[in-house]
Amino acid sequence: MNVGLPGTGIGGLFYLITAFLMPVVELVRTMQGRSSWQRWSIVGRQTGLASGVVGCLWATGYAVTHLGVGPLHGTHAAAAGQVTRAMGVAPSMWTYLTLGFILLAVECGRWWFVRAGQPIDHASEST
Repeated sequence: MNVGLPGTGIGGLFYLITAFLMPVVELVRTMQGRSSWQRWSIVGRQTGLASGVVGCLWATGYAVTHLGVGPLHGTHAAAAGQVTRAMGVAPSMWTYLTLGFILLAVECGRWWFVRAGQPIDHASEST
């Protein structure tokens, strides 16, 4: 996870995925007659914001790798190019792996606590 780059952490990745899935979900709701122009305006704003985040991340990656804006540009250009590419791939892979692990843990917890269609009885829990 990168410090200072919005959209590259677990929360940012989750936001981007859900924002880009919003048009698909809203299209299904439109076909079912459960949508409105107000809902579509929210979908448009969120999808536009997510597109802006992805565009800024792409521009940052382009600047680091192609314009020499980064800590490893200088006398060792070949080595710096290899490390710069690794700097772009490794944090993204850790983010995807962490998000996948969290999803797996949540699904295992759901399987563990809800067996054979028996929901959790929240009323019996004392506060």
